[in-house]
Amino acid sequence: MSEFGLSFARLATHIPPFRGIVREINHRVAEGGVSDASRFLLDKAHVRVNLKWDDQRRTEEILQTQPAIIVGNHPYMIEPLFIAYALPSREDLYAIARDGIGEVFGGLTRDHFLPVRRGRKREKPQARERRRKANADSITKGVQLLKEGHAVLILPDGGSSEQWRPGVARLAVNIPEAYFIMTDVQGTKRGDLGRLITGIFRRETSLERTIRISAPIKISDIPIPAEVFELPENERIEKITYCMQQYYRIWQRGEQITKDTPQGIEGLAAAA
Repeated sequence: MSEFGLSFARLATHIPPFRGIVREINHRVAEGGVSDASRFLLDKAHVRVNLKWDDQRRTEEILQTQPAIIVGNHPYMIEPLFIAYALPSREDLYAIARDGIGEVFGGLTRDHFLPVRRGRKREKPQARERRRKANADSITKGVQLLKEGHAVLILPDGGSSEQWRPGVARLAVNIPEAYFIMTDVQGTKRGDLGRLITGIFRRETSLERTIRISAPIKISDIPIPAEVFELPENERIEKITYCMQQYYRIWQRGEQITKDTPQGIEGLAAAA
């Protein structure tokens, strides 16, 4: 999420018609979690969401009852709302997200976000160390939540198509018995957030987007070569992050990959 987008979202929540919506969002979070709040907001804005499940029954069951790492694409700032919309009601769904996002709605909503910060140009060494420590603390908290049986949403591309950030691998290696569930929000465009906000005052559909949700796979079943786990920690995390990203991209294209796939994950890992 850009600084402009974040400032725009904060400003919108202070406009009188939105204050009641913010209160209702926090009420929905208290009653049924972030997903209920997202459904309320998108329904209020007359947004139509088409859900495409690879295995709806099993995935919903896992999402409601098991520890899970949920990942998704994030080219613009609106995708997290669609992802949360698609997930079953669950009070213990948390999100690792850019610092400040949880502050947009405040209240109980803020408590469901684990903030991470991006680096800045010409960042001073002391500021860099503080940022890295704060980010590591959020990942550690995410691991703790997963070990307690909760679900954590993380969007590791950070709003770009670049290499995933390593937080997703640091979650995964610490709880291999958790499930990994992938989402792909299709058709989002720049300006969708503005369309959502204006949609609150309209009576016709303001947006229509599609989200695909994968079948669940245990972290330990993701086909990552065994030799990757023998590498020094930083290199191991880098390789696992890369393999998870490629696994996601192959799924996103509608293809499949296993340990037996020629030049599959092994080739991808070697290229990292």
